Amino acid sequence: MKKDNKQTSKPRPQAPARCLIIIDSFFRLSTQKKSLVKRTIMRCKRSGIKVLLCAQQNDAENLSFNRRQILKKGIATWQNEKTPEWKNFGPLKKLRFWGKVMAHVPDEIAYLGKDKKHALPFLKKYFPFTKILKPNIPLSLEAARNLDPLTVARFGEEWARFSQPANYDQEQQSIWSLYFSKFPRHVFNSRSVGCDFGCGSGRWSRIVARKVGKLWCLDPSLQALAVAKKNLQDLSNCHFHQASISVNDIPKNSLDFGYCLGVLHHMPDPLAGLRSCVEKLKPGAPFLLYFYQSIALKPILWFYIHCVVSWMRANISRFSLPFLNLACDTIAACVYWPLARFAKVVDFLGADFKKIPLYFYRDLSFYTMRTDARDRFGTPLENRKSKEDLKQLMESAGLEKIVFNPNPPFWTAYGFRSLQSR
Repeated sequence: MKKDNKQTSKPRPQAPARCLIIIDSFFRLSTQKKSLVKRTIMRCKRSGIKVLLCAQQNDAENLSFNRRQILKKGIATWQNEKTPEWKNFGPLKKLRFWGKVMAHVPDEIAYLGKDKKHALPFLKKYFPFTKILKPNIPLSLEAARNLDPLTVARFGEEWARFSQPANYDQEQQSIWSLYFSKFPRHVFNSRSVGCDFGCGSGRWSRIVARKVGKLWCLDPSLQALAVAKKNLQDLSNCHFHQASISVNDIPKNSLDFGYCLGVLHHMPDPLAGLRSCVEKLKPGAPFLLYFYQSIALKPILWFYIHCVVSWMRANISRFSLPFLNLACDTIAACVYWPLARFAKVVDFLGADFKKIPLYFYRDLSFYTMRTDARDRFGTPLENRKSKEDLKQLMESAGLEKIVFNPNPPFWTAYGFRSLQSR
């Protein structure tokens, strides 16, 4: 018998979440705060989270960890002989110190100390895309595992700028119909409970909430959730929840349906995110998703275009907010609009317009083009999959009877949670 020479591809290990815990004047903290610090460090050890413990000399000693214990627990300490003056603490020294230990910005920062007046503005200034946690709440370490903080921040800024006002309802309804064209509509009734995983501005929730009994609107960005609350303020059956897809308070086996449009491909681990969504469904309940299409089977020209676009996105997404908005609006005006209107002319002449890039936008407004250009070029993290890979991803997450929409946007698909799942 011939041996199968195919090598099974091992999944790449996910980088651990990075947390910075700053302890200032530990000996002055209350007993409750001291207990919080030690519990947080122990959670880091159990969860495999990479942590930088920033403490003064006396604070490190008061934590009752000697050097051998600290190295064993994977915790790096910064023992400063002098008390750090936050108002005079230059960014160069901070970045050098941080670069030696982590070489990346932290996912979350917890400041546990007394000098909040100077420390918190300093941290917000030099870590603008990092979640600064209040001293009296524990770190949501598990949630940080499957979130890219810069991507979450960029989406919050996007929906704050493009809030999808009501005068675009008709256009949003037409796009919603494309996403949900194959989705089983019988699940929409006055008793059904569903969830919009990654609701953003609430543009899809605004349509779905009118058809169901209760709709969870979940998003990790506080900015986006504030926009969604404003857009959905007239709908009393919407329940808002600020949390990640992977870790949230939605009960398991409680949803009659769910959907996640344009979110999973911006997560570090799409499979883990999809599994978390599926486990919230009742057995047999449908789930709809939209995932970026891979260009693997496209002509070679598409490959080069994708390489250029990926390079542009990786650089533009790091711009400061004013330059980021300017760059994305320029792309919408100089690329999206001309190609979309050219496709509309070709369609009017009766020729094949589907070979023209961005033909999907031929009948859409410039506002939608600006929104999607901001989506594509303003977020640093992006995943793409072929139809076969996406089907395998959905099956691995516990979905069955998977149906793909043959029309754009690609790929839109839905499946049902396996009846054998619990």
